[in-house]
Amino acid sequence: MWLDSGDIVARIAAAKGYEKRKIQELSSDVLIALTARSVGATVITLNTEDFEDIRRYRRFRLVSWGITPHSTVTRARHKSLPFSLEARLEAADPSVSC
Repeated sequence: MWLDSGDIVARIAAAKGYEKRKIQELSSDVLIALTARSVGATVITLNTEDFEDIRRYRRFRLVSWGITPHSTVTRARHKSLPFSLEARLEAADPSVSC
């Protein structure tokens, strides 16, 4: 998993021109994604952009928790929005049951 992770991070970092700090953050995200993939878990995140980049190299189940870089909803306001984890998981993968 570590070698695979390093390869994915290197490819994304090169393609996007990431600096050291961003590469460190991405390294953790890649390990989260690969671990989830290895056990059949779903990654649930606000950090959809990075995880979508990772999915270009390795498929895994991903659920966006709602805020995108283009969203007009602020993080503070987002916390009060109604949501259903079950509905989001089922939308991402209908075979998931909660």
